[in-house]
Amino acid sequence: MSPPKINPMTVVDSVGDSVVSVLGIFPTIAENIARNATNYAGAVRNDLESIKREMPKNPLIIPKVAVGIIGQTLGAGIGMFEAVTSGVDKTFKDVKAQTRRLTG
Repeated sequence: MSPPKINPMTVVDSVGDSVVSVLGIFPTIAENIARNATNYAGAVRNDLESIKREMPKNPLIIPKVAVGIIGQTLGAGIGMFEAVTSGVDKTFKDVKAQTRRLTG
């Protein structure tokens, strides 16, 4: 049984697509992190506005909001990790698809 014929143009195209996928990890991760940071900033800003609205009538709002902000900060940290790992995962899937394209 002879090995399958591989079109050289397919190899060049597949390698090019793989390079683009690998280099594309950087803007993908940056966009994911930026989205996460924007969501975090908006949530914290809303919490701070609630302190302004409630003070001085309701001073108990301060610890309540502080605990909420701590939780949001932890969540944002986890979100940053997820932003990086999802970018890496997407890149690996893209490169794997290009490898399958060549190997069948």
